[in-house]
Parts: sequence; C-alpha cells; structure tokens
Amino acid sequence: MKNKKIFIPLLLILLAVIIVGIIIYPKKKEPEVIKIGAILPLTGPAALYGNDALKGIQLAIDQIESSKEKKYKYTFIVEDSKSSPKDGVNAFRKLIEIHNVKVIIGDILSSVVLSIAPIANSKKVLVFAPGASTPELDRKEDYVFRNWISDAFDAMAIASYSFEKLGIKSVVIFFVNNDYGRTLAKSFEEHFFKKNGKILLKESFNENDRDFKSLIIKAKNLSPDAYYIIGYANQTGMLVKQLGELKALENSIVLCNLSAEDPEFYETAGKFATKVIYSSPAFDIDNPKGPAANFIESFRKKFGKDPGIASAHSYDAAILLWEIIEKVGYDVGKIKESLGNINTYPGVSGLTTIDRYGDASKEIFIKTLYYKEGKWTKKIMDRFLKN
Repeated sequence: MKNKKIFIPLLLILLAVIIVGIIIYPKKKEPEVIKIGAILPLTGPAALYGNDALKGIQLAIDQIESSKEKKYKYTFIVEDSKSSPKDGVNAFRKLIEIHNVKVIIGDILSSVVLSIAPIANSKKVLVFAPGASTPELDRKEDYVFRNWISDAFDAMAIASYSFEKLGIKSVVIFFVNNDYGRTLAKSFEEHFFKKNGKILLKESFNENDRDFKSLIIKAKNLSPDAYYIIGYANQTGMLVKQLGELKALENSIVLCNLSAEDPEFYETAGKFATKVIYSSPAFDIDNPKGPAANFIESFRKKFGKDPGIASAHSYDAAILLWEIIEKVGYDVGKIKESLGNINTYPGVSGLTTIDRYGDASKEIFIKTLYYKEGKWTKKIMDRFLKN
C-alpha cells in the first residue's frame, strides 16, 4: 500500500512533465506541399524537344530539393501532351481536376498552349510556357505566360540580318505545316516584305515528311538568293542535305530557324550545314557565361550529354516559379503579379524580362555553323534585343 501511495504521485509528476514538454516543445509542423504541373510533348513529332525540356525541369527539381532554406515541399507532376492540342487539353484537365494543380509549366508547342489557354483563364490556373512562340499570345493580359521570345521578333531578326547584312533580296520559304511553321513563315514574310525583299515561293511540308525533292526542284528553278527553312531538326537537316545534293545551294544560302542549333540537324545536313545562317535564343553552349556555365556542367554530369535550348528555358521556368512561390506562397494571383514584373532576370537562357501580358524579352542570336578540328562549331554573327 505504501509503495502504491508513492507510485501515484510520481506517475502524476511524470505525466505533468510530458504535458509541459508537449506544450513547450510542440511537434514540428510539416511544411506545406506545393504541387506544380508540367505538360510537355514527350511523344510525337516534337518529342526530341519535349524530353530535352523535361531534363531541364528535372535538373531544377534537384536544385530545389537540395535547398535547405525552402519553406515548402514541392511535388512535380508531369503529363505528356503527345505533341497534340487535344491530348494537351486532356493532360491539362487531368492536372487541375484530379491533382488540383494551380500552376503549370508547359507546353513548349504554341498549338497546345493556345488550346489550353481558354481553360486556364476560366479556371484561373497559371500557365508558364517554356516555349510557345506564337504572336497570338502577344499583348494579352491573362493567366498564360511564356519564357520564350515571340515568332514576330525571331522573324524580324533573321529577316533584317539577311536583307541588310547579307544582301539577300529574294527568298523561298519551306515550312512545317503546323501553327509554329505557319506563324513563323508569315512573320518572316511580313518583315522581309517591309525591307522590299521578295518571297518567290512558299511551300509547306508535313511533320512526317522526309523526301523534299519535288519541292526543291520546283524552287530551284526560281534561283532564290536564299531558302528559309522552318521545322524540326530531323526534317530541316534532311531538307538542307537534299538541297545540297540537288545542287540548289551553288548560288544560294539557307536561312533557318533554331532547329539548326540541334546536333541532329548538322549531323544530317553534313557538309551542306556550312551554308546555313540561323536565328536562336540567347543560349550559347559553346561560350557559356554566368549561370549558364554552371547549368551546362550540372546537366552534363546528370545526363551525360549537352543541354538543348528547350532544357535551358524549362529549367529557368521551374526555378523562377520556385523562387516566386517561396516569396509569395501558393497564391495564383500573387504569383501572376510577380511573374509579370520580372526584369532582367539572370537566367541560364539569357537575361529575361517578362511583362504583365506574359511576354518575354530576351536577346536573340544570329549564328552560322562551321566544321573545325573534327567537330561542328557555332559562331555568333549578330545579336538582337527586343526594345
């Protein structure tokens, strides 16, 4: 009985100590989990660029997860647009309706972004596209932003350089028959026409075409100063090769879109790639500076290959969103306001300014290719910066 009388007070004291300990030292609260979606063309005609973009996001995730100062935990949910507007919409609905995502990175294709834009605006879901260059997104104050220059600016740069610096007065345009190809061809034609240049012929090709001989024979007879080629690397490289083989480049050069930056382009085009001048966003893997140098080194270490332009822009998009969310929280309105006030952000894809309409301003390079010491090298010929 005596032992029982001693035990009960001790037990009460122990319980009191435990209760006080819980009050004074409460269990650490788990950080809020932030969901960020991503829609990319991981299959289909643009899969090469979509998977490159995904690697950029994966590298950003590594950096985010290794940060010791972050307030939140982050979950990235990736969906495949399959290079298709219809599938892109399905992927978008899955992210917002099943996963309750409020912020989405993607797509890199204009056609997909244009398809999901009305839903994003009605549902007030923020979309930050690492690609999507269509001018149809210009000057629209909505929930769609992009980390890429407009086709209108890209076309102005290559049209101005070719006419003013190269003396090109007549051009034949070959373009892939999708939103990207059509809008870039139209923008180039408008800018080149303003310079008093002549478009002798405009011909489209399908996303799966590989034989361009009939188009080339038709265009060769017009004796243009240049051929302007717009498409994906696996096609534009083949088109340049066939232009050379059919001797259509003896008195002409090739102007090209950013597909010429891709190794698949110049490996396919071979020796004829030396006849190419092309426009490209300001990500120069051969002369990296600032943040780009660390990005390239980390990318090579993780993936065993060089990053492409899509991975650089996607990496920047993911890091920018992370930095903004850390400051303002998972509030779409505040994220939207912050993203629309980005001014000369030092990204790996170049200094970036984003306005309230969601349009990005970046430097664009005009480059050429040459073969030296057993490898292909790119040289910057000129630079353009949107005012």
